[in-house]
Amino acid sequence: VLHDALDESGYTVLVATHGEGALQRAAQAQPDIVLLDAVMPGMDGFEVARRLKAEPSTAGIPIIFMTGLTETEHVVAAFNAGGVD
Repeated sequence: VLHDALDESGYTVLVATHGEGALQRAAQAQPDIVLLDAVMPGMDGFEVARRLKAEPSTAGIPIIFMTGLTETEHVVAAFNAGGVD
């Protein structure tokens, strides 16, 4: 639903279904923003965010976590990993 809404609004949307794919896409495409789920197969979103922020070419990309995890510890982990929201 989110993909379709963004696409219909004129945004180019790239999708990755696992952490390694997300890192590869971000490195190649240099997106303006990353919408990231904390729960993904393999590498979780927190680790993806940490790696994006550790890489100079992707460190400046804002990361918004979109996840069903709502416990305070998960929100804190998202901000500590580099999320802006």
